[in-house]
Order: sequence, then structure tokens, then C-alpha cells
Amino acid sequence: GWVFSTAPPWVHDSVVFEIDQPQVLRFKEEVLAAHRVTPKARHVAVAVDLRQDWPKALRDAGFDPTEPTAWSVEGLLPYLPAEAQDLLFERITELSARDSRIGVEAFSAGFFSEDHLARRREQIAKMRAESDDGHDMPDPEQLWYIEDRPYVPDWLSEHCWEVAALPSDDLMARYHRAMPAGLTEGTMSTEFVEGILTEKFSG
Repeated sequence: GWVFSTAPPWVHDSVVFEIDQPQVLRFKEEVLAAHRVTPKARHVAVAVDLRQDWPKALRDAGFDPTEPTAWSVEGLLPYLPAEAQDLLFERITELSARDSRIGVEAFSAGFFSEDHLARRREQIAKMRAESDDGHDMPDPEQLWYIEDRPYVPDWLSEHCWEVAALPSDDLMARYHRAMPAGLTEGTMSTEFVEGILTEKFSG
């Protein structure tokens, strides 16, 4: 998304394409404009629903699939059915030149386990009870697709991405970030997956 003034310099001529719902992009633009924040790289908003033909919208916005791309897929996968998750990564792979990179916030093995979901529901109930307006606190689980799906590192590896995976709490520790207060058992339920496309997938 947007790059703030504290960010390190971008490679010359870098372009940041941000794909999201039109209303989400409008909200971001209004907030940043109100605070007089400007991007440090060329930013191109691509207002399209991922259920639509977002690769065409991306190309129409000036995206060049012959250039290596760095893809960021964060906070998204639980909101996609398993089939749509596969299609997302298929399209990313098709649009990626060799040496493209990808970073994904993916599920740990027990993300959708009933035990983890039960603990999470307890945490949300506690937060609602402690909040003055807790009754208005949304529960993202109501929008999740809780179903079996391919393990992201395996899927990417099978499609010519050289992949490494790291638990999110280990990644936070690497950057000296504190764990969120009250997190069950001191561990996060997601992992960071990064990959480099070593060759074009031929199917």
C-alpha cells in the first residue's frame, strides 16, 4: 500500500499497485490526504473486487508482467474459499516474471482447528466485555471460509517458487516486536511465507 516518509528509499522507478475494493481505497486516500501524507514511490490504486478479472484491471492500470514483481498477500486468505485461494496464486504466478518475489501471511497447521477457534472466541468475548462499545465489535470469523485448502508453501513450491516459511511470532522476534497482549499460549496462528520465482511454471 502507501509508503510513508519514514520508509527507506525505493528502487528508482518503482511502482506500487494496490488492489482493493473501491470503497476501501477511497477511505485510505481520504485519510492520507487529510494528514497530508504522500507516497515515496509512484502509487497506482486498482479498484477491483478480487472475484472479478483483477489481472486485466492491473494490466490496464499499467502493470508490466515482464518485469519482476514483489507481491504482498497479507490478511487476505481466510476471506477466500479454497478454490479462490488457488486461483489467486495461479494468477499471481502467471503475472510474475522470473525473479519475482512473494510474501504471504498464511495459516499455521492449526489455524482452523476447533481448539484454536474456541480460544479465539473466548478472547473476543473477553474484549467485548471489557470494551464500552464491545457490542459493536465485529468478528472476522463470520466472514472466513473455514474449509480444507492447500498448504501455501507446498502450493508455491509445486509452481516453481523457491519458498521459506517462518512462524509469525519468530518473525516478530527477529524485528524486536512485542507479542500482542493476551495472545493465547504466546504464539500467533499464522506464518510468514516468502518465495522467489525461479522459472516460469509450465503447468
